Amino acid sequence: MNQILSNVKGIGIILMVIGHAIAFLPGAYEVTYHFIYLFHMPLFFFCSGFFFNAKYTQTPQTCFEFIKKKIRGLWWPFVKWCLLFLALDHLLNSWHFYPLETGHPETLRNYIGQLVYIGTMKSMNLMVGGCWFMAQLFYCSILACMLLWALCRYSSIKNCALVQMISILILWVACITASYLHFRVPMFPISQRVFLCAAWFIAGQLYHDYENKVRLTKINGGGCAALLLILAYTQTFPDITQFWTINAWHVPIKFFVALCGIYMCFWMVQTKVFKFLFGRWVPYIGNNTLVILALHFSLFKIVSLLLCYHQNRPLSDISLFPIVPYTSVVWCILYTIVGVGMPLLIDCGYSKVKQYVLKFIHIKSL
Repeated sequence: MNQILSNVKGIGIILMVIGHAIAFLPGAYEVTYHFIYLFHMPLFFFCSGFFFNAKYTQTPQTCFEFIKKKIRGLWWPFVKWCLLFLALDHLLNSWHFYPLETGHPETLRNYIGQLVYIGTMKSMNLMVGGCWFMAQLFYCSILACMLLWALCRYSSIKNCALVQMISILILWVACITASYLHFRVPMFPISQRVFLCAAWFIAGQLYHDYENKVRLTKINGGGCAALLLILAYTQTFPDITQFWTINAWHVPIKFFVALCGIYMCFWMVQTKVFKFLFGRWVPYIGNNTLVILALHFSLFKIVSLLLCYHQNRPLSDISLFPIVPYTSVVWCILYTIVGVGMPLLIDCGYSKVKQYVLKFIHIKSL
């Protein structure tokens, strides 16, 4: 099953890069963009929940162990990437990486403010904007863990599946309430989105427990794809994770629409055609999503530079975010290849250099 999850996450991160590579473009690009945004981010929360171990909900101590695990696995990588790009801020600005209207910290007070918001995962550099997912996953996974623990501890419900479904209903209500009140936690990226993402996280755990009872069929997978295409064409839900509304029914509908996309992906990765064409390299991408999440926006600038030369644009147009507008699908392919492939090459090169340095230090110490 881990191979399947790696494939699914690989699809998700590729779709994310494609979505950013076609952002704000008209026509078929726009429909494709809305199709991707109906499910690609919920897919990651769902997959994270799939690997959630119920042992962390047994006691306050195990909950705290889970929080420490998330600090190591999500908070610290988020902080490292944000600090790196904060340090490179002025250099990248001089290379036209940022839109002209984007402000940059120039005083000590502004830098301190940036550091505080990085610490709470409230703010990040534009070039690592995709890392909002890490912040949301950090908070929504902790919320899900604490909610499941509270229900197991203070209710008489013994059935694990029932606890998970009640948790999802509670999170729906919290999401609706937060949306209606425009609720936000000051200094932290906690709003209605966290509650909805926590619901997908718990849904992933529920799927893990009952995966053998879920039939992945061609009819259901194709039906889900057709539904998503219709919703994308009509632009019924422009952003599946973020919204402010007083329509309570939007929450469960968005939840189940995303589940349709998730079902489609799980079905697709188990087809013979997918395994034959993509089974060797997509899992590798799925197992290295964080570096793609962190670097693809900045590496897009390589393609943007080529586009500026090709279209005789001024070099300052490199700052257009996230891409320089184009019409040919060739540029979409280039943005996607660079956005997915180059972060993996950089990560691989970094790992090899690190191993070489550690080996050299070990030899010298002998």
